[in-house]
Amino acid sequence: MYYFLMFSPRLSIVMPVYNEEGTLDEIIDRVFRSCGDFAEVIFVDDGSTDRSLEILQRKARPQDTVLHKENGGKGSAVRMGYAHAKGHYVIVQDADLEYSPEDIPTVLAHAQLHDLPVLFGSRRLKKQKQFTHLTTFIGGSLLTMMCNLLYGSRLTDQPTCYKMVRNDVLKTLPLQEDDFRFDPELTAMLLLRGYHIAESPISYTPRSFAEGKKICWKDWFRWVWVFLKLRLLSRSSLSSHILLGLFVLLFLLWLPTIRFPIVSDTAIYALLGESLWEDGSYKLLGESYAKQLPLHSFLSYPLTHLFGMHIGMQASSLLAGGAVLMMSFLLFSWITGPTIGLLVSLFILFHHGFLYIAQVGSADLLFTVLVLASVYGYIRAEEDDRWYALSGIALGLACLTRYNGIPLFFLFGAWIIHARRDHLFSHWFFGGMGGGALLFSLWLLRNFLIFGDPLYSEYSGELMKQAPSLVEQFLSNVFYYGNPLQNLLPILLVFAAYGLVRFWRTYLFLVFVMLSLWVLTAIWWVQAMRFAFPGYVFLLFFAVLGMKDVYDRVRWKKIYAMSLTVLLVLTHGTAICLYTYGACNSFVDRLIPQIPRDLGLSSEGFYTWALARDYVDASAEQEAYVLVEGEANVRVWAKNVFRKDLRITSVKDGEHCPLYEITREPEQSTVQEAAHKPASAAEIVYQTEAGPITSVVRWRCPL
Repeated sequence: MYYFLMFSPRLSIVMPVYNEEGTLDEIIDRVFRSCGDFAEVIFVDDGSTDRSLEILQRKARPQDTVLHKENGGKGSAVRMGYAHAKGHYVIVQDADLEYSPEDIPTVLAHAQLHDLPVLFGSRRLKKQKQFTHLTTFIGGSLLTMMCNLLYGSRLTDQPTCYKMVRNDVLKTLPLQEDDFRFDPELTAMLLLRGYHIAESPISYTPRSFAEGKKICWKDWFRWVWVFLKLRLLSRSSLSSHILLGLFVLLFLLWLPTIRFPIVSDTAIYALLGESLWEDGSYKLLGESYAKQLPLHSFLSYPLTHLFGMHIGMQASSLLAGGAVLMMSFLLFSWITGPTIGLLVSLFILFHHGFLYIAQVGSADLLFTVLVLASVYGYIRAEEDDRWYALSGIALGLACLTRYNGIPLFFLFGAWIIHARRDHLFSHWFFGGMGGGALLFSLWLLRNFLIFGDPLYSEYSGELMKQAPSLVEQFLSNVFYYGNPLQNLLPILLVFAAYGLVRFWRTYLFLVFVMLSLWVLTAIWWVQAMRFAFPGYVFLLFFAVLGMKDVYDRVRWKKIYAMSLTVLLVLTHGTAICLYTYGACNSFVDRLIPQIPRDLGLSSEGFYTWALARDYVDASAEQEAYVLVEGEANVRVWAKNVFRKDLRITSVKDGEHCPLYEITREPEQSTVQEAAHKPASAAEIVYQTEAGPITSVVRWRCPL
């Protein structure tokens, strides 16, 4: 009794228990052997229906505490234990055998040696098996990524059970969650109060759901909600508030564009998504389809089902655009710090091409998100090769969105040989990249079984039709994508060039990523700015690096910053007005009657700036079909020819649904000629109020 009265524990171990009679004897004995000399144990029985409470009462020592309550969830049990803790530090020990109590003395010694207010035990820092299912690892990694993104932390294992917190710090936290959500709540509150969370490696022996693991996929979404809720309700962290402001600003910039019609490719994605979800096929107008890759169709269908084709597809682009801002912030903040990450996200938001893509409902922003996630995982894998799993899966999904991701597989493999030879035989690298390649190969196998060709077979034929040689097509694309009016404004291009020259050695891997994303774009027969956009994200990163480097070197920093800000606001605002919103350029139409031919936008020139804008942002020679009063489909190509009495429609459930109205009409002979010539000879394209039509599901031509 005298020993008990004099006992002053250095550590309080809170052990919540619910129906764990099978493991209690062993885990309690291990805790006592490892920590008995310096720790008290607070057992909290959460309404167990087996013999757990009886075992606790039998095993407890005089300095330990046994509490019993009605079943209310793990969080409520832990909070009750926290309230009774008397040790200098407090930690939670689960009653199962996943976490090894033999690690607790090491964690405590590390915390005391450095006088740390908070120390997490990280399973990621110790090379060992960490899960029984791949989804468990991916789910935990995504939670850690979200925590780092929202709170500016650099954790490797947020969901760890071993969260050692100094008792005086713990008493200041208004914890409220009763279930598994107490875990992210504790982490978020510590970070919101400015505490740095250190980490120490620990052991882990995962158990399966059959062995009694209680957490499930629903809890993952609840954790996400806790992180978002506390972040949005907090009054700290300027970075997160600015990021939230970017989302709001994106929505406000996107909102006026919902009155514009979606592009015809987007309508195809919507119809394919409906086919994929409703009958498991991938068909357009009753025929198997291979030209559009399937992931965007699959993910956008829930929105089109709820809001209709038009709003649903535009909303999918909005969400993907928000994800681009988040992932770019996460990636570049990890590489260089939150300031650079925020600036890159800001410049992406105000890039006129980004706003244009966000309104048309195409797959390009989804592809950009997945590429950024893949690059982020690959960079993080330098410290922990388990991140290759996320990198490979994200890259495989990216290739199911755009073919432009294929060269990254070769880059990632080459970079392992060049810079990470110690990872050359990592099973995580081969497993992650192999898993991603397998995902993409399933699509190729499907095409081979149906069409006898793993890729869309008409691509090569149309490429040869459009250009006599790959060199000619490459040069054509270089001039097209090199036009600063449609890609980067000249002032940003100057800083991007400076940033590349100044920092290319430091960020050589990102330079190769950017170039790899442009490999297929440079030889593709379709010219559209949105295909090259993912590479612009990395070019904007180098532009921001260039701006900051100049800022660090100049003497008059405030004058430089203010002048640059005003210049960027004016140029970007003008570009957004002219290139993104059709209503903004009516006054320009009166001031500029014709864009001269030597501007390089077209060999024929344009009658208004609006048409020049449409050409830059929307025009591309793509495949389309004309249905002429019962005759066979006729393939056409875009040449800025107008026809007033042509209505473009998509066929859905046997009905022709109007999508676009043609505004001007060419000579009648041209129409008649196109209707009777073979497909290879027809060359007609149509202009709508929203811009040139590049491809459609089907066109009905009333004669």
